[in-house]
Amino acid sequence: MNILSERVKVLKKEIATDSYAMSIGELINLYVDKEMDIHPKFQRLFRWTTYQKTRFIESIMLNIPIPPIFVSQNEDGIWDVVDGVQRLSTIFQFVGKLVGEDSELVEPLVLSGTKALPELEGISWLSNDDPSKTLPQDLKLDFKRSKIVVNIVKKESDSSAKYELFQRLNTGGSKLSEQEVRNCLMIMSNPQFYDFVCTLSNNPQFIDSTPLSDRMIEEQYRMELVIRYLIAVNCDISSAKKDFPDFAPMLDEKTLELCNSETFDYNFQEALFNSVFNTLSRLPNIDKEDVFKKFSGKFSGAVLSSSFLVITVGLAKSIIKSKNINPSFDLVDLCDKIKKLYTQEKFLKFTGNGVRAVDRYVNFVPFGEGYFSSES
Repeated sequence: MNILSERVKVLKKEIATDSYAMSIGELINLYVDKEMDIHPKFQRLFRWTTYQKTRFIESIMLNIPIPPIFVSQNEDGIWDVVDGVQRLSTIFQFVGKLVGEDSELVEPLVLSGTKALPELEGISWLSNDDPSKTLPQDLKLDFKRSKIVVNIVKKESDSSAKYELFQRLNTGGSKLSEQEVRNCLMIMSNPQFYDFVCTLSNNPQFIDSTPLSDRMIEEQYRMELVIRYLIAVNCDISSAKKDFPDFAPMLDEKTLELCNSETFDYNFQEALFNSVFNTLSRLPNIDKEDVFKKFSGKFSGAVLSSSFLVITVGLAKSIIKSKNINPSFDLVDLCDKIKKLYTQEKFLKFTGNGVRAVDRYVNFVPFGEGYFSSES
């Protein structure tokens, strides 16, 4: 048999799937009975407006075909929603069953008027204040009887299948950024690690040193910077140049590696991160917002990911080597090194045109460690 054909045959066996057309009423019951998990944390990662939610509910009412839902069946038989969180959340919120992160019911959805159905303005599943704004009973029954195709990745599939499926369904034409997809992977794999990364990304000193555009903040770029740092400090990336043709897949795989690590010390890593940014916040001759900007006589431009990686990883490795979580750095000398970073031959070489992002990342880690070591 052809090698390609054999490989396809092997990989197909790793994913066991099934498919059902289920009524919305059945899906609601599964959710209420906790036989379906849509991860409340996911809800903040998707940005549908009330109008977009209304348009989706309207589509169901008008019998317009709805894209399939993808779920992964875990060992207990519970369905873990891989794709369709926003659609299902909208349905459950509309009928008053959606539970938020605080384990409390989310305020039921009140529809807005649309071009086709302006009469939807102010309509809800159940309006206690104005019965005329309650969805009519016949439309409720039709809504609950409407069907959605559910594709199931069964529990006997390869353990990484749902992550692969989620990435394929939520990249390319999706409105989610690469980091937002990565956030979802963390939530599915290890919610504790996701919360940990959120905590680090909210460190006030880290925020002060990373002034970003509104778009970059919205697309969770600070979370990505934290992930880049954690991977560089904790993961073996020596073979990344040959293992990964692109940077994003490397971040994805190494993020899952950290999620699944049994030796990751959350307390130490948080203390280390805080120590790095506490040190940077005390630099006497550099403003906080300039730490990761290019220096050429003066600091200017935007935050540079290359500078961020070299400086933070260099300091973190020095702190680890000192065996003192709060070492006494010569802050004047540290200021001087940061300013001179942009004249270093290796730094300029690694940031030059034509250098792959993966290669740049792998090269920066040992460079930063050596450049900021106490002996250099």
